[in-house]
Amino acid sequence: MDRARANRLLEAYLAGRLSPCPKCGYDLRDLTFGGDRPKCPECGSALRLDTRLVHGYGDPRDRSSGMKRAELIILIGAAALLVLVVGAAFLSLFASM
Repeated sequence: MDRARANRLLEAYLAGRLSPCPKCGYDLRDLTFGGDRPKCPECGSALRLDTRLVHGYGDPRDRSSGMKRAELIILIGAAALLVLVVGAAFLSLFASM
């Protein structure tokens, strides 16, 4: 793919979207490059359109953070459900006495 087309695709991706620089975190939203090589205006890091698998709400470089949160939420929910079930069993046991 030629550079001009790659720049247009990157500009279209950044249009109206919160996209932090992967190196410094600078907001690249609505950034245009013209004919220049894409780079972060804050740190000068080279930019390119890339795809990445992102899990959960954490940092895309830390793929396990979303799974850890999901597992914690499931664990808390299961514990709460167990407390409700055991509590209801005790109430029904004492109510029948």
